[in-house]
Amino acid sequence: MSKAKATTKSAKSTIPTTLKPQTNSDVTNSGKLFFAEVTKGYIPKTTFDALATSLSRITLRLSKKGMFIRDSDDCENVCWAHVLWDVSWVRKKFKVFNCTEQMTVTLNAKHLQKMLRNVKKKDSLTFFIRKSDRNQLGIVIQPAGSQTGGPASRSETVYLSIQHIEATLPLLPEMYIDETGIERKVYGNPMIIGATDFQKIKKMAGSVTTLVVKMQKSNYISFHAGDENVMSSHLNFGQLTMKPEDDTVSESEDDENSSNNGSEESDSEESPKQQDIYEVADSESETSEYPNMYEKTFTMSLFVPLIKLPGLTHQMEFYAPRNDKFPLKVSMSATSGLGEISVFIKDLDQINLNEDKRVEVSIDTPSKKSGKK
Repeated sequence: MSKAKATTKSAKSTIPTTLKPQTNSDVTNSGKLFFAEVTKGYIPKTTFDALATSLSRITLRLSKKGMFIRDSDDCENVCWAHVLWDVSWVRKKFKVFNCTEQMTVTLNAKHLQKMLRNVKKKDSLTFFIRKSDRNQLGIVIQPAGSQTGGPASRSETVYLSIQHIEATLPLLPEMYIDETGIERKVYGNPMIIGATDFQKIKKMAGSVTTLVVKMQKSNYISFHAGDENVMSSHLNFGQLTMKPEDDTVSESEDDENSSNNGSEESDSEESPKQQDIYEVADSESETSEYPNMYEKTFTMSLFVPLIKLPGLTHQMEFYAPRNDKFPLKVSMSATSGLGEISVFIKDLDQINLNEDKRVEVSIDTPSKKSGKK
């Protein structure tokens, strides 16, 4: 970790950025270890902007399959992290893409954010790493009218120091073993809301430090901020039901059900029962009366970066975990199809439990050393 910190300090003293005319060496993949052109440059720009709000450094995994980011706000141990980001930009969605060797690089998130601050919605971005200089990430910013070339075309090329590292991707919370020993998926079906609707949470962010999220599977979600006795704000989507859909199947059951399309069970007439399942109740009543409710309190600062993302997508997906040990999952897909973003956010109870464990570890570690002496 000491080496990574030293790299960060040296990069902070001089942020390498240059403005120069468009050249063939910058906008072609000749002589490059890595070259990727994104037509809609605002997608990576907005994504990096959100990441810089949560992370001090960003780790890019570059391969023939695309560009990938899986980082947490604790670079030493993901177990202590409060939030985990998973970004996938697959190769086939780039206008031009070439990666001659798989590599993992880390860079300063704040510096990258500053460099891309003036990128407009119709600008294109080209990322590259030269074979002659492996320690610099170059980014070509081209306005919409300059992408076809010609004497009036122009571009801005910025450079950022990077560090090549060997790193293992953190594991995503996908499966768990329940109390009966059966392997199950952590997340079921999502509650989907419009991206513009979620942006209304921005009004809450400025005046409170915590946010209460209530969910009932894919039927209902609410966001509550503030103190009921002073001032509070609520955002509610969907309707509560006394008979929510049961999606708590095991992995093996899920595979079996998906292969049984057209079975006698699916052909039978069950319309009355299906109608009962989705019979909704009064959403104004106390949510504690309803089954399968998820209710957790979160630090508002962990939700603030998400407010930047609705401009990339039409809808946002919220997944309540089936087990309280796992974080809330928020996912979205870019409207251009470039890729997907998933964010895993721990609630306050999980964070406090982690902090207690961290203290126990820090106290226990010196005692073991002293015992050896």
